[in-house]
Amino acid sequence: MYFCSVKYRLLLFLLFSGSVAYSQKYDDTAVICKGNGVRFINNDAVGSLPSVAWEWFIPIGGNINKTQGSPSDDVVFFADTGFFEVTEVATFSNGDTAHRYVLVQVIFDKVQNIPLKDTTLCYPGKSFSYTLDAGNNGLRFRYLWSTGQKTQTITIKDSGIYSVKVFNKCDTVTKTIRIKYLDAPVVDLGVTFFVCYDNPKLLDAGNAGSKYKWSTGDSSQTILVNKSGIFSVTVTNSAGCATTSSISLKDSCPPTIFLPNVFRPDGDGI
Repeated sequence: MYFCSVKYRLLLFLLFSGSVAYSQKYDDTAVICKGNGVRFINNDAVGSLPSVAWEWFIPIGGNINKTQGSPSDDVVFFADTGFFEVTEVATFSNGDTAHRYVLVQVIFDKVQNIPLKDTTLCYPGKSFSYTLDAGNNGLRFRYLWSTGQKTQTITIKDSGIYSVKVFNKCDTVTKTIRIKYLDAPVVDLGVTFFVCYDNPKLLDAGNAGSKYKWSTGDSSQTILVNKSGIFSVTVTNSAGCATTSSISLKDSCPPTIFLPNVFRPDGDGI
């Protein structure tokens, strides 16, 4: 007993994504890049009567292109992006026919500029952390860093050279950068302090040999303050790294009471 069936095979040139979850109407699905070629090949199923005629209906440029007389179509190039339904009708030696449907998705996802550059970082203390972001957020993009990580962003804790490859089915871009870490000055002016004209406060920014810029306009390492207010200083070391610190000084001067030593003779006490 013979039956009529087509075992349908899709042969993709260059890039092929594998199956995609779409309607059960389709016998096969594929994702390709714009400009890449696809060849659709008919194979009769084992035990089937031989197919003797074939028709291919392929949407290209808004038209349905129909080809006949071959178990395989020529390589088809899709110039536009979108979804395209390809239909094959196979006729068997007994006159029966079978239909097969393939959904082709054509994409064009170019990798955009990777927003990374050589960077010098200034951090106070002996440790730092910094996030590198390769951009190109999207489900179709994949990442491979020189650290072995495969995420869009990574956090680094050391100076050095880092590279990342951003890629998908249609494009690949690699970028390499250098991250340099420098020590920033540690500045601590202290906590809130009380001052008065006869009880000034010496503010010391430390980090001898650096450049200083106080909110008072002074440029020395230390300043003497005898009035209330908020005072700040920016310290820049020889590496060009700057740190700003501030302190609040409060007035502690006792209130002044005025006692007159001259009284009017009218006896009114004034």
